[in-house]
Amino acid sequence: MRGHKLWAFMMPLFVSGAFQSIYSLINAAVVSRVIGQNATAVIGVCSGYLSMQGYLVSGMSAGFGFVLFRCLGEEGQPRFRRAFWGSLWLVGGIALLGGGLALFSEPLVSAAAVSDTLRLEAERYLIFLLLGSGCLGLKELLLYAVQGTGDTRFPAFLSMAGVVSQTLLTLILIAGLGLGVWASALAILLNNGGLSLCLLVHLLRHGKADCRLLPPGEVGTPLWGELLRSGVAKAGMMALVGVGVIAMQRGVNRFSDATVAAVTCAGTVNELAISVFSAYATASGILTGRSTGRGDWADIRRINRTLLKGSLLWAAVFSLVYLFAAEWALRLIVGAEADSVLLQAGAMWLHGCCLGYPGLCVLLVCRSALQSMGRNRVLPFLGILEMLSNLVMAALIPWGSFWCVCLNQILKWSLPGLVAGIEYRRCLRDC
Repeated sequence: MRGHKLWAFMMPLFVSGAFQSIYSLINAAVVSRVIGQNATAVIGVCSGYLSMQGYLVSGMSAGFGFVLFRCLGEEGQPRFRRAFWGSLWLVGGIALLGGGLALFSEPLVSAAAVSDTLRLEAERYLIFLLLGSGCLGLKELLLYAVQGTGDTRFPAFLSMAGVVSQTLLTLILIAGLGLGVWASALAILLNNGGLSLCLLVHLLRHGKADCRLLPPGEVGTPLWGELLRSGVAKAGMMALVGVGVIAMQRGVNRFSDATVAAVTCAGTVNELAISVFSAYATASGILTGRSTGRGDWADIRRINRTLLKGSLLWAAVFSLVYLFAAEWALRLIVGAEADSVLLQAGAMWLHGCCLGYPGLCVLLVCRSALQSMGRNRVLPFLGILEMLSNLVMAALIPWGSFWCVCLNQILKWSLPGLVAGIEYRRCLRDC
């Protein structure tokens, strides 16, 4: 895939990723403007668990997706149907696990050192967050399956429609019915469920691969093993990252509610940049996986070189925007009369992100390429590096204050990014 064909393939991924990030922008804006700053803080104090859910559920689904990409690249696609339904059955198990954890919302909130003023709403928010794990995993897996077949336009269209439905659900539940901040998690659950149904119907009716129903017994032991190795490697790496994120969030939670809300709002602003970088990582995973299935290593080198250059260019663009217009971006979410502490802390946090973007770009592209080539063993080590950065900087907060939170944004991406880049080059030399 070269030149204009590559960009035609990439553009819907940009659109899809950008609109995916708008979900969080909508929730933060509606919650902050309709309910108030404390409601934003509720989302903030639960962000460690939100990240852990995303890491584990999306990590497993992404791991399964890398196997699907390789199967789609094989001539005749003899294994795709079994890999697809094996992945779906495993996502069903994730849904059951999320539902079980929802029963333990009270001790989970206590473990996060949440203040008494936010505890009740945080427990309710966490219940619906965990109940939505299955819908999130199913949506992510079906997105990978549709994109892996080469169809990136329908997911982009569906992402745009999803933003509209997400907006309507959030406004109806919070602004219309007057429900609390927990209703934003319920809106996400309902929206992800609807999007999953649309993706499944599209794949079964219009997909280019065989997706007929297959019982678990016909998947086969070797393919179960391949799916689990890939899924566990990705989810294990992300779980390690999540441990560090929770430790860092505990440190952030000890600041004022305005500072907690600042990190939440700045993280929401940052998601737009992350969505663009992730589009390059998704393209790397799809194209590297299909090339691996064909055994075309020269194509892998060329594609990932192009993707990495494009990702770094966008990193420079976002860095310039956030360095000079961070407070303006934050005001879009929290309103014109935002707390000055919130604006200053949020801007500091975004400036730290800007310095970490180059490492993040290398990490995302090289990590996706490595897993698509079946090199799963390096993933836990990358997770350990990011976890250690979070743990060390969280431990230093009593001495370095909020500067440690900002500096962590640089270290947690740059160190694993360096290792992922070195391992990727070594892997290509071996091939």
